Amino acid sequence: MSKVKKEHEIKPLRVKRVFSEELKRKIVKELESGKTRLCDLCRAYSVSCQTIYNWVDKYSLYLKRGEQVVVESKSETQKVLELSKRTAELEQLVGKKQIAIEYLERLVEMANKELGVDLKKNFASKL
Repeated sequence: MSKVKKEHEIKPLRVKRVFSEELKRKIVKELESGKTRLCDLCRAYSVSCQTIYNWVDKYSLYLKRGEQVVVESKSETQKVLELSKRTAELEQLVGKKQIAIEYLERLVEMANKELGVDLKKNFASKL
């Protein structure tokens, strides 16, 4: 005999369990005392760990959720900031060197005109 689903078969509604505040506080106290582990409480009361964590946040005096702290040697944003700062410094240095090169080239051009000698060729041949 095979099981055939009826088209109009009614599914039972899911039963919503409501825990009293007193029971929630009792569970949180058990967890705070350290005598019972979280997973044991979850099994004993057939609730999820997240539900108990929510109760802990609401009813616990000691186990409050604190600020989330990211522990790393250096964060990615810090590295990016340092690299962009270093890039700006190097660009500035390159700009200064380029100005110095253009100044010296202009000086050589002016000296060539004044002296009538090609300084680039003369210095290159002696090296």
